Amino acid sequence: LHEVALVDDEIISRQPSFTRALVVCADLAGWEEKQAADAAGIDPSTWSKLKNGTAHFPHERLSTYQRRCGNWLPLQWLARDAGFGLVRLETVLERKVRKLEEDLAREKLKSGVLLEAMQGRGK
Repeated sequence: LHEVALVDDEIISRQPSFTRALVVCADLAGWEEKQAADAAGIDPSTWSKLKNGTAHFPHERLSTYQRRCGNWLPLQWLARDAGFGLVRLETVLERKVRKLEEDLAREKLKSGVLLEAMQGRGK
């Protein structure tokens, strides 16, 4: 799977409803209606009904749908509608990498100080 992107705030603010956020989510992926319906786990006729407000999106498929579309537009729309913003949480692997990078930076600093001290004594 490809990386899932946050959508620009301007695009989010232009969506008048959650349903439009779902539709534009698929539009941003460049998908036809059949592809969007497949990503949502519904048939194309239900997708069409969803778009005109006579069917509902299967909420248990929301995360999978957004991942397949490659953007978080519906989630961002929900957060914005409720007066919130999103902050992506650091994964366990990202936390390990960050800590290793911090440790490496400290060790480089120590090495630099020791090297300067050793060179200073030789003068």
